[in-house]
Amino acid sequence: MIIISYGLPKSASTITYTYTEELLLASGIKNGQQKFKAFFKEGFVYKFGITSTLLIILIHAFYGSIVIKTHSAPSFFIRFLLKLYATKATCTIRDPRDIVLSAIDHGKRKEPNNPFKKFTSINNTLPAIIEEFKKCEKWLHYKNILVIRYENITQSPATELHNISNYLSFTLDIKTISIIINKYEKTKNLNKNFNKGTTNRYRSEMSEEEISLCNSSANKYIHLLGYQL
Repeated sequence: MIIISYGLPKSASTITYTYTEELLLASGIKNGQQKFKAFFKEGFVYKFGITSTLLIILIHAFYGSIVIKTHSAPSFFIRFLLKLYATKATCTIRDPRDIVLSAIDHGKRKEPNNPFKKFTSINNTLPAIIEEFKKCEKWLHYKNILVIRYENITQSPATELHNISNYLSFTLDIKTISIIINKYEKTKNLNKNFNKGTTNRYRSEMSEEEISLCNSSANKYIHLLGYQL
C-alpha cells in the first residue's frame, strides 16, 4: 500500500505524517519506509513527476508499504496512483484564519531558506494561503480519502490515530496507539514545523477588522471545510 499524507501548510500535516508513519511501522506489515526516506528527504515529495512516481512504485513493489508527505495538488501522477494503484490518502485541514497566523509566526523564525519569511502580515499572507486551499479543494473531490482536522489531531490524537489505523486496515490496540502518542509528545518541541499547537487562536489574536478581512477573503474555504464565520 502507498499512503499519501497530504496536508495544508501549517495544518499539522507533519504531525499527521509522523503518526501515520509510526502506525505503519507498528502494524508489522512489510514496509519500505527507510528505503523511501533514503531517496526522499524526510519522506517529503515536492512534485510527483515521471521519475519520482516510478521510483515510488519500485520502492513499494520491492520493499513494501510506504507513507509519503506532500503539499502538492493531486497532479496527473497522483491521480494515477489514486485510481490505478494500491494507494490511500489522508488530507489534513485547518481553519484558514489560524493557518494565516501560524504562517506569520513561522516567518519570524531565523532559519536559513525559511519558506515563510515573506509572510509578515495578514494582507500579504492571505493570497498564498488561498492558493493552498485551491489545492485542498481538489483533494476533497476524492470521496475515499480520510479528512483529518487540525483541531482533532492535536486535541484528541488517540481518536484520530484510531481512525487512521482503521482507514488503513491496521489492527492496532489502544496500548500501541498510546505508545506512539507519548513518543511524539516527548519530541514535538524539537520539530521545526511545530509552533504553538493551539486551536481557534484567531479569536484572541486578531482584531475584528482582521477577522473580517479573513472571513471575506477566505469565505468559500471556511464554509467548504466546515468552519464558522
